Amino acid sequence: MTETMSGATLQTLREALHLTRDDLAQAAGVQARTVKHWEHARMRVPADVAHLVRTWCAQVEALARGTVAQIDAALRATPGAEGAPVVLVRYRTEGDLRACWPDWPGAMPWGLHSAALARVLVQAGDGAAAPVALRWWDPVPYAQWRQAQGLADNALARSQWAASEREGDF
Repeated sequence: MTETMSGATLQTLREALHLTRDDLAQAAGVQARTVKHWEHARMRVPADVAHLVRTWCAQVEALARGTVAQIDAALRATPGAEGAPVVLVRYRTEGDLRACWPDWPGAMPWGLHSAALARVLVQAGDGAAAPVALRWWDPVPYAQWRQAQGLADNALARSQWAASEREGDF
């Protein structure tokens, strides 16, 4: 089956995925102006591009749902933790994301991480066991904190570090 997609749909989904035209162009092997032509309906959106964007949307949704499920499971397994804020890390650069999350699929643009976090925030607001907050990733203070705590680097340690950082209200 050939996937069809209007230019308006392409632009809406691209923006919802927190991707620039350059990001999509790079993944599609075209120039950013070609993406603009697709979005403005000057050229048809190729079926493989439509499929790619829909696949990314599904991956972002699955990542967000999985994260919310992990948060809920961890809170249920920790007596007295329900209702306590859960703090997730927001990476500033692609290098930070890929260094901390080596399993991040190489073909997925790193901007999809912020799209997934946005979905986590929405889903957590819709009845998750605890509020979710984000903190900017800062590798130097994290490394110092982790060393002082004697912890290995992993997602839980990054979340604990982020929770220890006070960056405004939850």
